[in-house]
Amino acid sequence: MKSSVPQPSPPKPGARLLKASASFTQPDVWLLDPAGEPRVWKTFRETPWLARHTVGRYLAGREARNLRALQGMARVPRLLGMPEPWTIEMSYLDAVPVPDQKLDHGLAPGFFEQLEAMLAEIHRRGLNHGDVRRLNVLRLRATGEPCLIDFAQSMKASSPHSLFARVILRRAHHVDRLKFLKIKKWYLGYDVLSDAERAEYARKPLHLKLGRWLRDRVYRRAKHHMQGRRKRKQRR
Repeated sequence: MKSSVPQPSPPKPGARLLKASASFTQPDVWLLDPAGEPRVWKTFRETPWLARHTVGRYLAGREARNLRALQGMARVPRLLGMPEPWTIEMSYLDAVPVPDQKLDHGLAPGFFEQLEAMLAEIHRRGLNHGDVRRLNVLRLRATGEPCLIDFAQSMKASSPHSLFARVILRRAHHVDRLKFLKIKKWYLGYDVLSDAERAEYARKPLHLKLGRWLRDRVYRRAKHHMQGRRKRKQRR
């Protein structure tokens, strides 16, 4: 059965859709000129006018600012420009998602050490990543080295000595580390973590504990209750 959801219009002839927007807060992601010099567009051009000129402009500008701070760093997208206020153009990484398998995952030796070093470099540049998860961790086709994408949620400190950097960003760096350790543990197992990594992984911030509690005790129970109500109505 074909989906009734309309597909966004290509921003350029021959563009290939990599990821369609799921809401007005998410851009469409396109691959341009795949047979020549491939590059990527993340664009809100298909979102409603008001969202495009508010949320779209803000998120595109924010990610562009973050990518400028990462210029020269290997294995992250390189900002090429902003052809529209709600569109960013980036270099294309010839990479694939990390595998779903825990066992026989095929990740190159040293993969997690390289990924950890990438996060440390991002933190040294005064940013956090903000969304470290397997969806945003890729590996280069040629070498198997890790790549990181999607810096729309990253925060940047204006000064390493500011209150924001010393309080908020430091905690955000800790969250990045926890997400990294979660991925490493998922693939390699808890026993592979060092004593220091285990101690770090155990120090979960209060807001993460609260979020997990709300997810498990409130959201999932409410979702289960609503699904049960719908099923009972369907049986009537």
